[in-house]
Amino acid sequence: MVRPNSGLMTGQENDIKSWIRQGVNLGGTLFLATLWELWLCRNKCVFEGSITDHWKICLSAQALSKAITHAFITPVDGTRAPRWLGWSSPNKECMILNTDGSVVEDKAGFGGLLRTPDGGWVHGFCGNLDGAEVIEVELMAILQGLHICHRMGLNKVYCQTDSLTATKWILGGVAPMHRYANLVGLIRKLLSFHWTASISHVLRECNKCADFFARKGHMCFARIQYFMDPPLELLPLLHADSAGELSLRV
Repeated sequence: MVRPNSGLMTGQENDIKSWIRQGVNLGGTLFLATLWELWLCRNKCVFEGSITDHWKICLSAQALSKAITHAFITPVDGTRAPRWLGWSSPNKECMILNTDGSVVEDKAGFGGLLRTPDGGWVHGFCGNLDGAEVIEVELMAILQGLHICHRMGLNKVYCQTDSLTATKWILGGVAPMHRYANLVGLIRKLLSFHWTASISHVLRECNKCADFFARKGHMCFARIQYFMDPPLELLPLLHADSAGELSLRV
């Protein structure tokens, strides 16, 4: 009877264990979830002859990692548990408008983009409003985005912004003498037109593409600039959103 070389096997096992430890240290539960999904797909290929698309493996691994995180990480002393977040369409019948505003020192920009429910590109815009406060450019982004949608003749639009304050003001209204009563009033008037348009708050991890345009507004020489095609630098973010990629919010 020939026995395997135990010394050789031990060395290989140690290498694998070290590799797994390093992967866990760098990628956490996502690394382990990806290994598991790859193993399942390998078995499907060997025993069923089924080939799984790589993007499906990524989505399954992210979902499993998210489930593991929620199951085993418990908030302590009122702290939040980490969450996996990403862009999504809450309504498959509406066009999705994402908007954002950005202020860095004396530079203030706003922007946003319009997408189909599955993340397909439709239109983008950005603008400059130097000297403005953050809430002002947030409101301006929403106003300009809704104007674009209305001029395009869209019937159903769902607007997402990462400004909770702007969302509350728009949905609840503000006093007539409020500093931004005019802007808020124009937005509320647009929303009341004969179309289905609504607005909701999302976290910044779900609004990365709009943030791209808001920051681009810092360098915009015109009051507003329109984009028929997506900028090349935006493509990775667009593809990540449409593929359902998630970011960890801690």
